[in-house]
Amino acid sequence: MPGDPKDIRSLRQRAEKSSSEAPEKLALIPGMDVQKLVHELSVYQIELEMQNEELRTSRGQLEESRTECRAVRFGSALLPYLR
Repeated sequence: MPGDPKDIRSLRQRAEKSSSEAPEKLALIPGMDVQKLVHELSVYQIELEMQNEELRTSRGQLEESRTECRAVRFGSALLPYLR
């Protein structure tokens, strides 16, 4: 299931492995550029968190709609049997 702590840890481990190759490149960047990069990454992180929240909200709405649709479909399917 998405959002499962195991999936999140796995994703985090893969991201850390990918970023472990970057420190030597980071040392070559001038200090001012590093500050700008940190700012850009912070803004990007906030954007991702906002997108994640929107996706979670949409998923909740979709699940609610699906539940309602099933209730209507299966509820009306039982009517002929009750008559």
